[in-house]
Amino acid sequence: MLQRLIRARRHVDALRCALQSSSPDDLEHCLPALEEAVACLGVVEEKLKGIAKQELGVSTQHLEQLRQEATALQQSLEVARRVLQQTSAFVNGWMDVLGMTAASYTATGAPPEAMPAAKISVEG
Repeated sequence: MLQRLIRARRHVDALRCALQSSSPDDLEHCLPALEEAVACLGVVEEKLKGIAKQELGVSTQHLEQLRQEATALQQSLEVARRVLQQTSAFVNGWMDVLGMTAASYTATGAPPEAMPAAKISVEG
């Protein structure tokens, strides 16, 4: 169980690094590992609760290692979550900017003709 936690935390840390410096393809390869890390954390939390309730002969030292690693994994997931949120906000902001820019040019790349704010018709 300890090795699963360590492996899961490494996956999350790799995802965080990929978010900060890699291409979208690299990120896509990290997503299954992220799902595994989240699932692992849930399983370990349940097992730790069971161990604490039943005192199954697990050494105090091993139990403490498990708790420390579970906490480290949880912190890594939180950091990855924050990086994902910031990345999402950044991308959405650029999409808005590009959308506004693209909307203000014609298909040929020229700026649109200036349209008057209002038309006045005078007969008489």
